[in-house]
Amino acid sequence: MVIGVVSLENIESAAGSAMLGYWVATPAAGRGAATSAIAQVLTWASGHSDLRNVWALIAPDNVASRRAVEANGFRLVGPVSQASPAARLRYEVTIRHEPAA
Repeated sequence: MVIGVVSLENIESAAGSAMLGYWVATPAAGRGAATSAIAQVLTWASGHSDLRNVWALIAPDNVASRRAVEANGFRLVGPVSQASPAARLRYEVTIRHEPAA
């Protein structure tokens, strides 16, 4: 059973950044699935030194998504200026790389 999807998209190697994308199926909503999946992706990213920054675009009224990224260290950068009617807020987190053993 698939309860959702999480991914890193729009990977910009030169900038060391990627966009976080995810969704959670309605039956799994509100149970921490997104928060946990985001944490796993950030753990994976910490092992890839070329990724230094992950960002997400979230609708202002999507409180659950805003809480999920905030719980994983993302900070609100501000609104995104777009010509489209779909307003979005940009959140970012800096990837903390584990020192080499």
